[in-house]
Amino acid sequence: MSRTLARRCLLGLLLPALALLSTLGCNARSAHRTATLIPGVGLGQLKIGVTTIDEAFRVLGESKSLSTSSGTSVSHSAVTGAGPEKHWHAAFVRYPDIDLELVFRGESSAPGLTEEGQRARFQQFRDKQLGKLYSIEVKLGHDPKETSKRVRHFEGKTDQGIGLLSKKSEVDKIYGRPARVWYTQFTGNIGYYRQGLNITLKRLKPEEGGDAEEPVVVSISVRRPFSQEELDQVPRGSR
Repeated sequence: MSRTLARRCLLGLLLPALALLSTLGCNARSAHRTATLIPGVGLGQLKIGVTTIDEAFRVLGESKSLSTSSGTSVSHSAVTGAGPEKHWHAAFVRYPDIDLELVFRGESSAPGLTEEGQRARFQQFRDKQLGKLYSIEVKLGHDPKETSKRVRHFEGKTDQGIGLLSKKSEVDKIYGRPARVWYTQFTGNIGYYRQGLNITLKRLKPEEGGDAEEPVVVSISVRRPFSQEELDQVPRGSR
């Protein structure tokens, strides 16, 4: 058999397999589109503090929307010399078709992201397994035909029944007053709930998909429970 014919046969075997993997990823994302967000736990098969990037890709399929970030953790022990300086590393994976973002984060005693370029840095984070699933966020999307209108691609809710476009009064009735609120100019008012939940409320016009009387939920994020130290670090402007 010639090399050309062999390559064609190999491609003939690989392409259907790749198509099947893509289909499985889309089906898994469709299932997670209506899954329940549980603070401190996760979403469906995606578990906070447990799931790795490779595991997330096996569940949802790979994404082309990737980025990374890194920095130095300033702790009391590092400042006083009682402990080593810690470096944190984060990787972001976005699935635009369901407006879902996964954040993977971890710490190490030495800088871990040295490659140039976001994709290379992401691959380095993945290869070195520098962190596990830190948070899951879902947001309102935009209608591709009518960009001024917001649409809800993610249809799931929290374990207490709050979803995207839920009204502020519904959020307050179920969760009460958040431990902290960050009042932002453009994003909305971000509520921090101790159990590991962020809910962002924003006033949208009815033609945008909102409510004429009160703000609605435009973003929900779950992670592990907040410590008091973390809540005390919520940006200025909160009250």
